[in-house]
Amino acid sequence: MNTPLPLSVGVDESRIIEIGVKGVSPGAGILRIDIVYYDGAEERNVTLCIPVIVEEGKICSLIQEY
Repeated sequence: MNTPLPLSVGVDESRIIEIGVKGVSPGAGILRIDIVYYDGAEERNVTLCIPVIVEEGKICSLIQEY
């Protein structure tokens, strides 16, 4: 899946390489999105960690939303 980063970053294209959920207790966790992109000189990585509280069975729709 290719997702463009904001043009102000100066990056043409990025690819999401991992989406995972690490739970800290039932119903709570962290949605972690690791993005790797090429800035014209080298490969760079960005990790977004979003705290979430979801009902069981709803995590797939949450991932699709982000």
